[in-house]
Amino acid sequence: MENKEIRILVIMMTWDSSFEERLFPLIDGLKEKGYDVTFCALMESMKQQNEIELPGLPEERAILDGFSKRGLKSVRSLSELRRYVLKANLVIGGVGKGLHKAVEVISAADVPYVVVNDLGHYLPVCYKHDLFFIGGELLKKNYITISGVAENKVVVAGDFRFDKVILPLSTEEKERFYKKYNLSSQKPFVVFCTGATQRIDPYTAKLYKGIVNSVMQNNFNIIIRPHPNEYAGHKKDVSYLKEVSYKALYPNAAVLSPGDWLSAMKLCACMISVESACCFEASVFNKHVVVVNFHEWFLKGEESRQEGIFPKKRFDGFGLKGCLDHNRAAEMHESGLLRQMAGPYGRRGLLWPGYSWLGADCYLEELPKVLNSPDLKNVDQSLREKHIERFWFKLDGKATERIVDSITDFINDPRHHERMFRPEVFRIVGGGVNLPKKFMRRILKKKNEPTIAKYNG
Repeated sequence: MENKEIRILVIMMTWDSSFEERLFPLIDGLKEKGYDVTFCALMESMKQQNEIELPGLPEERAILDGFSKRGLKSVRSLSELRRYVLKANLVIGGVGKGLHKAVEVISAADVPYVVVNDLGHYLPVCYKHDLFFIGGELLKKNYITISGVAENKVVVAGDFRFDKVILPLSTEEKERFYKKYNLSSQKPFVVFCTGATQRIDPYTAKLYKGIVNSVMQNNFNIIIRPHPNEYAGHKKDVSYLKEVSYKALYPNAAVLSPGDWLSAMKLCACMISVESACCFEASVFNKHVVVVNFHEWFLKGEESRQEGIFPKKRFDGFGLKGCLDHNRAAEMHESGLLRQMAGPYGRRGLLWPGYSWLGADCYLEELPKVLNSPDLKNVDQSLREKHIERFWFKLDGKATERIVDSITDFINDPRHHERMFRPEVFRIVGGGVNLPKKFMRRILKKKNEPTIAKYNG
């Protein structure tokens, strides 16, 4: 069978303002192999209908050139999604919470389903899949531990979101970026990666304002990189703030626009975070990340923060840091000292402190000392390589190529052919239907499609 006869459906499950173009190279790579690729996105209207939980692609983004060039099909309901799934021989999707209804549509058709960790989640939510592509060995080990999925169904390929990182920015790209954000190339800037809306309480809001003020008072510019869910207005109804944090807390600070993350990360002096998983990206961009008041943020209530549980003087230089000991975090959680949302994934967030990143751990009052350290921009390359190997496997610009090659191997494996080439009529009835092969051959021939016998040898 020729590749052009194999129909692949690629689905953007979740909109992420920083990585909305993440699937483009994968789609292009599959098309270069000659496959018949349909690209669709779950739209924001599906979230409004409670069919997905996280933000879908906004209508105004769907008309941009990158999406139009690849023939994007906007999916606004589960019934629309089902029509595309039934016509596909293989479905490729991404990660995200609250996608169970969409995944059920795919599972009901019993079409092979391949998942790419397209948002780089370090604790991906688990759904049924035939193959799962993930960044590095540490993330693979963690995913298998949480999901219980068979090891041969998880493939380390590197993170395809970062394939472009190895390409240098042109002079024109640099000038365009500085002009857009009204910055001077002579004055360094930091990127402040904020947390999700629902995790911003009075303490966090005060801390965020303190960080921004401290940075600007120490001869740095600052650009806010909002959590993608906050950028999309996700869960704003449960936020302590009346409006998005970057408007409520620091209205005069520059806010990173969708599509500009790569330039910002390449040009900044460093990253700053409190509890954002973006800190793991520091090694990708050869930057340090300064994690501020991480310990205090984890504590529940002002009382516990006033008890001096953690030292206020803890900056001891840059390196491969892990803020909070995992065993101690678990012990504190059991004793009721940690906030209910102890990390982005509740109790499972306790795994997060066990990780480490390139950079520094400091208390807010120590931030000026960190920013003025002569080692702020000096990244230890041996530590960086170690971190990249654990999290991202390789930064060679070929993660997409590895994923496409593995998908091709999957397609060529005869063990998957019966499910791949099952007639649409059987998928409509249900993936579990098992009819006589003679009848199946008759149906297939009428549809001018290959026979099951051909693929079973």
